[in-house]
Amino acid sequence: MGRRGRKRQLKLEDEYWCPNHPGHRHAQPARRPLKARGDILGIIVFTRNDNKTPFTTDDLALAEELAARAALSLDNARQYTREREAAVALQRKLLAADPDGR
Repeated sequence: MGRRGRKRQLKLEDEYWCPNHPGHRHAQPARRPLKARGDILGIIVFTRNDNKTPFTTDDLALAEELAARAALSLDNARQYTREREAAVALQRKLLAADPDGR
């Protein structure tokens, strides 16, 4: 069986540095996972154009902070959507059960 249809599972132990591609005019990009509540929601990539200076430790710390905040925002939006859908479904169910037919 081939790899078709399979998703690659990102592990937190994975290396988050991308290799530089020849001919690109930017520094080596840094990737960070968007992780919230134990789930990886995606990946954020930081690059520098026209600047080959490598990312510093401070840059990477900032990238981690931005990734954590973005992941929290995404998770909050997903939670809000789930709760809103549950509330709307409950309201519809209660309205449908109204004996007066209003």
